Amino acid sequence: MATSRTLTEQVYTDLRADILAAHYRPGQRLRLVQLARHYDVSQSVVREALTRLVEQNLCTLSPNQGFSVVDVSIPDLEDLTFTRATIECLTFRLAIERGDVDWESRVVGALHRLDNTPREVDGEPNPDWRDAHATFHRVLLDSCGSPRLLEIASSLRDSALLYRQWAVNIADSRDRNIEQEHRDLASLALSRDADGATDLLRAHIERTSAVLLAAAKRGFPVAAPTT
Repeated sequence: MATSRTLTEQVYTDLRADILAAHYRPGQRLRLVQLARHYDVSQSVVREALTRLVEQNLCTLSPNQGFSVVDVSIPDLEDLTFTRATIECLTFRLAIERGDVDWESRVVGALHRLDNTPREVDGEPNPDWRDAHATFHRVLLDSCGSPRLLEIASSLRDSALLYRQWAVNIADSRDRNIEQEHRDLASLALSRDADGATDLLRAHIERTSAVLLAAAKRGFPVAAPTT
């Protein structure tokens, strides 16, 4: 029989995946009764899972409204981009300085998996690519030596994914070779070029943000190409 902790972990995982897959709209209220019925668990289990998502800035909790998916806005995206670039570049620099041969092997392996996973299957986004992409970016940072920095960077990437999931068909991004950007990030990291690697990572993050901001300012819904 599943324990309460196991159930909470499963609901947390499922809810997080559903939010990041845009199954719930930004700002949408998340009602305990409906979610408990949907995930076939108690309301207390759902509440615990949502509380964890609040800590990761994927949900909000207000006294009168209860839980909601975090909302999106142009000022928030601008602040998120600045904060994410600052934190990820710092963490990446530390990883390059401290990474050993095992880290180098993980970078090579993560890039190989990403390169060999199609971004779309039958015209639809491929969740395996999204997982491979997240793993690649996580591995780039994971030898930094600071669990707190890694946790912050991961939370910021999740917040950015909400925006990417809510963007649609933005032509401005089609001239990018994102696959080559990933290869270049790995190459610079493995050659221990911390300045070049962090400059490219900052540009990598800011390019997608610029596309999203342009789309939002033109009145398009937001969420676009993955960095």
